[in-house]
Amino acid sequence: MQDILGFHTRLSTELSKKWVERPL
Repeated sequence: MQDILGFHTRLSTELSKKWVERPL
């Protein structure tokens, strides 16, 4: 479970960065 939560948080962070750089 810990790995899944960590991956989800990491993925969300990466997506947030991309959205900030290039908003849809």
